[in-house]
Order: sequence, then C-alpha cells, then structure tokens
Amino acid sequence: MRVSFLLAPSSAIYQGYRNLFASVGSSLDLDCGAPNIFQPLIFLEIIRMDGITQLRPDGHRVTLTGRIVTIHGMDRSMRGRVVCKVISSCNQAQEDVDLGNLLPVPPKGTKHFLTT
Repeated sequence: MRVSFLLAPSSAIYQGYRNLFASVGSSLDLDCGAPNIFQPLIFLEIIRMDGITQLRPDGHRVTLTGRIVTIHGMDRSMRGRVVCKVISSCNQAQEDVDLGNLLPVPPKGTKHFLTT
C-alpha cells in the first residue's frame, strides 16, 4: 500500500523517519490511500498515552477531499501517532493507515522555550 503526504501551499511539513513535523498554525494534507475500499468513511485518530482523539471532517478545522484529509490550524494538542481510519460505507471492510508520529513544532524563525 502506498501512503503519501501531500503539501498544501500553506503547509510547512518535514518528513523524517516515521516522524511528521508540522508547524503550529499551518495546514497539513494527509493522503489516506486505501484505494480498494469503496465509498469510505474517512477520519483520523491521534493516539497518545492519555487517550485517543478523533478528528472527523467538519468542513472547517478538518476537511476531506477525495481521500485527502486536511487539518487546518495545527496546534500543539495534535501531538501523537496519527492513524487514518478508512471504513467502507457498508461497514464490511476497514483499513487503518499508520501515517507516523505527528509532532507540531513552532514556526521557523520563532523563539520558544522548553518548560518542565
């Protein structure tokens, strides 16, 4: 299966080894693939030690175009392993696409301080 990360003009993303660094405030396009699932329901899950956050397309913060999920306005709370859930419309097939670890970072050129 081929999983690709697409960049919108407003995106700032750098792909490392299974780590996805995205600038806070940027938009991020993620191609969920899974071409063999017909008319799917598609959403993202961000998995952290403290729980799972679902990001479902809402037409504003999270949008869906074909099989590409766009997160608008990345923020620090979106840190974690990101999995794209692709479920067939008749609920008979499901594919989980592990996209890697999402790590929101400050935009380039800004100063930031680590706190303990």
